[in-house]
Amino acid sequence: MNLKRKDLKIIMLIIGIFIIYLLAVTFVFKRNPLDVISPSYIVNSDGLFWNYSNGKISDMGTSFNKIDGNYRIFLNNGDEVKGDAYNKAGTISVVKSGSSELMTSGYVLATNIGGLDFIKYEVDNISPSGNRMIRNYLNDFSGSSLEEFDVEEVRLDLDDDSEEDILYFLSNLKNRDNGIKKSAILISDGSSIKQTVVDSALERYDLYAIVDINGDGKKELIVKKRALAEVGYDECYQLYGIEDGKYKVIHDCEL
Repeated sequence: MNLKRKDLKIIMLIIGIFIIYLLAVTFVFKRNPLDVISPSYIVNSDGLFWNYSNGKISDMGTSFNKIDGNYRIFLNNGDEVKGDAYNKAGTISVVKSGSSELMTSGYVLATNIGGLDFIKYEVDNISPSGNRMIRNYLNDFSGSSLEEFDVEEVRLDLDDDSEEDILYFLSNLKNRDNGIKKSAILISDGSSIKQTVVDSALERYDLYAIVDINGDGKKELIVKKRALAEVGYDECYQLYGIEDGKYKVIHDCEL
């Protein structure tokens, strides 16, 4: 069937508009065009579902109707677990070497991945240089000593500048009756603390996962926020991303 010249012009115009859209989204708004066409879904170990679409995160609660799709399961250190299935009951069945075990913690699930990338990382004990920097950071808080704190140190390039950054997660909230309470997320360049991402005397912040949501090389942080209660913790998940060179909460949660 031969197309009329007018029809051909309309088709070319539509294709041209689509190409301009892709270029604008990619280079002007710095978004992944697939975010709109194929949104990403993230599930943490407590069965909380997030939808990432068009640069925004929204909560889906614990309801997730899309039970068919391209699912991948990651441990929260970025390792991918092979041979997995998501069943209609809303649980994760992990099949390894012919056996099946139910994963109730320690995983992140993604479907319709697009540019979504979970980053492998390792948590280390605090290094001598980190020990010095955090001691200096705590100098202003009398009654607190580093020995009271749980400290986790993670080293990786956070902002895709080919230079190593260091994340510190520290908290002494478990020692409720000793000294001044403090929990913080700190970022260092190896010689000094360059950003205090969060600082609290009431809530504890623990790293859950590191993920590059839109494929721009900059790492987002999934953080578990915990508030002390009389028995145990109330907890929820936040997402931190880089804006204007600094980490900020881009999706908060309520305890």
